[in-house]
Amino acid sequence: MENRNQFQELSKAKYNCLLFDLDDTLYPFSSGLSADMTKNIQDYMLQKLDMEEAKVSELCYSLYKVYGTTMAGLRAIGYDFDYDDFHGFVHGRLPYKLLKAYPVLKGILLSQ
Repeated sequence: MENRNQFQELSKAKYNCLLFDLDDTLYPFSSGLSADMTKNIQDYMLQKLDMEEAKVSELCYSLYKVYGTTMAGLRAIGYDFDYDDFHGFVHGRLPYKLLKAYPVLKGILLSQ
């Protein structure tokens, strides 16, 4: 069986689950995912929160800087929206298929 060694390696892992915040952590900034995510956040603000287009870009950036995420900032200044809807809209439309395998990271994860 060709994958037997991989399975045995995985079954010896120290952890049952690893959770990552993917924003520019497991993929390079050059992938463009950050720019796509920012566009999706701004589109959400326009389409779902009915904000004025002229204010969205600056507000998006300032909320991120002050509150750590634009989503947290939107909530803090009084916008009421469903978190799952926000995440589905922002992250669910990202072109993850453009990301390439990173063998070094795979090696690091398998060694833990």
